[in-house]
Amino acid sequence: MNITLKKTICVILSLVSFFLLCACGSKEAEPAPAPEASETPTAETTPAPDPPVMRLRPFACLAGEVPRAEDAVSDYEGTGTAVFGFKTVPDTSETGEYPVTVTATDETGQSVSAGTTLIVADLIVRAPLEAKRREVTELIMAADFETFGRTSYENPNWELEHLGANPVYMVFGTWERYLVAVIAEDTVPPVIHLPSKNYYVGDSIAYMKGLKVWDNADTDVEVTVDPGDLDPHKAGIYPVVYTATDDDGNTTELTVEFTFSEITVTEEQVREKCDEIFSRILTDDMSMGEKAYEIYKFCRNEITYGGGSDKTNYLAEAYRGMTEGLGDCFTFYSTATFMLREIGAEVIRVERHDEEFTTPHYWCLVNLGTGWYHLDPCNAGPDSIPVVARDMNGDPIVSEDGTPRLYIPGAFMVTTDYLRGISVGYWNFDEEFYPEVSSTPYSGTED
Repeated sequence: MNITLKKTICVILSLVSFFLLCACGSKEAEPAPAPEASETPTAETTPAPDPPVMRLRPFACLAGEVPRAEDAVSDYEGTGTAVFGFKTVPDTSETGEYPVTVTATDETGQSVSAGTTLIVADLIVRAPLEAKRREVTELIMAADFETFGRTSYENPNWELEHLGANPVYMVFGTWERYLVAVIAEDTVPPVIHLPSKNYYVGDSIAYMKGLKVWDNADTDVEVTVDPGDLDPHKAGIYPVVYTATDDDGNTTELTVEFTFSEITVTEEQVREKCDEIFSRILTDDMSMGEKAYEIYKFCRNEITYGGGSDKTNYLAEAYRGMTEGLGDCFTFYSTATFMLREIGAEVIRVERHDEEFTTPHYWCLVNLGTGWYHLDPCNAGPDSIPVVARDMNGDPIVSEDGTPRLYIPGAFMVTTDYLRGISVGYWNFDEEFYPEVSSTPYSGTED
């Protein structure tokens, strides 16, 4: 092969190599494969703790003393122990009432502040919130009779208005004026009300249903329940202890009997008998009030008072009243309650509470849509005794033969005053434990 041919071949090969290199260089680079996700779980972010909550009361210190911020705190909720202080340290060199801002910082560093009143006083005494002026006066005199034994109240009609420090100004003559801080304390425990509860074996338990708690100072009282050895799957009577504690640590306990009975009659059986009675005494065109009155008349006319009852078995007594027509006030109550609830009425059991009457009495508090009224289906009470009918002037109404006309008052959808007009104690009950009863006579126009 000659030299010229070799040179030509070399040139061709060089050109081919050049073009190949250009082609490879112009090709877009493929992206590198993404790294596989790590299988190591990411640590969850810890939620920030709730900020602290603080409630304050007016507080006090003596003139010239250093006030304690914690004395103003009536309730605190926060993480760990709080450090209390003032936004601005109060000047206590002179007596008077001063606005202050209290701060609280919890262990996480979160802070909260709130305002209250600091009373810088000549004298500080403590008294129950319910204390009257005479009681507080005795406390003031006992604390410093030499100074305050010759003073009088600047406002003779003052009274303790709230928990914490209350300012009471006293004067001697026309030139000396003293400020007494009376720290009103809550010493009264809460009041708990819950009637005994009756269940059937296997029923679910509603411990708080019907529970009512009152306190003289607090609106949100803590209640705990200790069911003890209660077994809802075993018949028996079990004591359940309710404990109520207010913000000042006053505590009340109430033991409530929970009775669990074996099912002797089912709700379906009672409803079947109830429907049979309804087919005889009710019609579809009746209003709820008319139906309720027919139920009331059925109980009054078809059940005979006597023979006692099983106060722990509402269903059994309702069935007994419908089938046997015999029982005491609890039987009347149970029968009427089941029937009234079947027509859509709200019914609450009322139990007598009166020192004169040692035996229990039960009746219904009923709401047909126009408010709560008493309905006593029992036919053995004072409302079943005939009385003389009277006209608008109070004069007796007489029949044609000249004898007074008699009538039976009854107790169908009546007010509390109506019942007390018949008997002061027979229907006595703790009104605060029940819904407010209407004071307007029932009109029967609920539909």
